[in-house]
Amino acid sequence: MNECPATNILGLDIRFVWKRKNQPEATLNRNHPQELILHPHFIFPPQTGRKNRIGRNRASGQARPLSSRPDMSTNDTSDIAAEQYISPLPPPPLVAFDPSLRVPDDEQCAEYWTRFSMLENVAEHSQKVAMIATFLAARARKMGLNVDVPTVRASALLHDIAKTYCIRHGGNHSQLGGAWAMELTGNPVISSGVTHHVHWPFELDLTKYFTPLAVIYADKRVNHTELVSIRQRFEDLVIRYGIPLGLRDKIKATEDQALALEKLLCDTLEVDLNECDFDSGRLV
Repeated sequence: MNECPATNILGLDIRFVWKRKNQPEATLNRNHPQELILHPHFIFPPQTGRKNRIGRNRASGQARPLSSRPDMSTNDTSDIAAEQYISPLPPPPLVAFDPSLRVPDDEQCAEYWTRFSMLENVAEHSQKVAMIATFLAARARKMGLNVDVPTVRASALLHDIAKTYCIRHGGNHSQLGGAWAMELTGNPVISSGVTHHVHWPFELDLTKYFTPLAVIYADKRVNHTELVSIRQRFEDLVIRYGIPLGLRDKIKATEDQALALEKLLCDTLEVDLNECDFDSGRLV
């Protein structure tokens, strides 16, 4: 097996190993519990299809019309956690706002969308998710939680930064997006919300992990570009993924976590999130 020397990042040794067929994308080294093995084949998938990275036909070199390029695909099924599990690693430290870290504003996030050729419907979805996450953060701040609203908003705006790439080429958009967000912003709090917006494998603790949990919840309340309930969101996932791919059990596990998180947010923020329009903060 070809592998590179381990690199220590935030106290965890990261070792890149070239992925073979049917290998998991990331595995815990059983001989070294603090070492995570990542497979670059998964993070940077090879160009094996008929089109290259900008959607050109390999044979003719001609760009296909934008309207014919995919905007939905089962290439990326990472709206469902690949494995529903509690992480074997110790819980991460407090994900806290650090004023020394850069936080991109809406304009800068939109520039990142353009850089990575984000599809328009994905951008609209991201705006709706950011609207909900911003409401949650502002409400939490009002309730006395140590939350930085711009940081939460930026994480929500960037949560699907890798979605278009993974639709077209395959891969896990949350893992790849988290890596991209860290490279773009240098802010691990923003990156944590991107990386974990599908599933959180640790305890649901808003005082420690508000940013990733707010982004997870906000994403589960937006189906494409429409504000929906948690149950409506997962009914759609069953239709799109559950029946053809046999993922019903995994979808149900993700839904159970989302509902538990919703109850925790409602109790902590003292608001019924199913009766709120999020835009103005008024009950509807």
